[in-house]
Amino acid sequence: MVNEILKHAALKRFVKEVFQKNNTEVLERPHSFIIRSINEGADTVTRIIVLPPYGYTGNTLDELNSHDEVRKAKITVRGILREEKENFSLVKNCLSFSYLTKREARTENGVPYALASDNENIHQQKPLSSKETLYVVKENGEGFYHNLINTTDEPLVLLLKKELRSGKQMNILKKTVELKLSISPKRLIFKLFKKIKEHGDDLFNIEADMVEKVLDMEVDDLLPILIEGLNIYETGKHEPCTVYALLLKKAKLNKASALKYLKSAIKNNSAPHYYLNELIRKLDPDPSALNKAPKSH
Repeated sequence: MVNEILKHAALKRFVKEVFQKNNTEVLERPHSFIIRSINEGADTVTRIIVLPPYGYTGNTLDELNSHDEVRKAKITVRGILREEKENFSLVKNCLSFSYLTKREARTENGVPYALASDNENIHQQKPLSSKETLYVVKENGEGFYHNLINTTDEPLVLLLKKELRSGKQMNILKKTVELKLSISPKRLIFKLFKKIKEHGDDLFNIEADMVEKVLDMEVDDLLPILIEGLNIYETGKHEPCTVYALLLKKAKLNKASALKYLKSAIKNNSAPHYYLNELIRKLDPDPSALNKAPKSH
């Protein structure tokens, strides 16, 4: 279906209009796909999101993704694609914006995502029509968790423009040198992050054997590496959330050591505080365990 949609004349013109002569790539998600420039900016990002019939940006319909990398983000509903028309078709109430009004929310056990059904007191839905524009992530935290849902039986095209938070860049090589890793674990770590960049959160399905080997590494080697990995650039494949899930799996087996590393990382601003605090919450339900660090990076 993706290839058929990409051939539509209206979408091809729109891609050329948005990205000009920049090289692009298509990232396939479980229920949507993203068209992005291969060389995105460090401060602002423009992407095209295509939702197949009844598609959505979450991994599940009820899932509201977290967006820690975003300071604010704006969505414009471009329109739907019909086979018999060469231009976008404009329709009313074609998109459902499902979101939480606050950044503080109950999240799932293994990932930093929230579920609408678990946060009914702060969950909202807003219908949007073609040509409408809306800030889906605001600086006050509204929309930090959200899902964009196509309510039609035809492909829907959205334009995303987001401003990124200033954050630390990931440097896995430097961290492996600091830890004095031997050749074998160093190669495994480099392979891990290569695969995370390729597959994102599909890593656990595609590279299950490698994940098992990674999680067998020594806790004092792996935890600092994965904390550094939380700084990975997010392309739309949920790369930071993938690192988060790995970190949580290892941390649950070594809670005392993990809490020590996580609190140190908050103190030193080694990684985004959102992920660090979420990990601490899941490892130690006592609220006093949380370092009262700012939410920015």
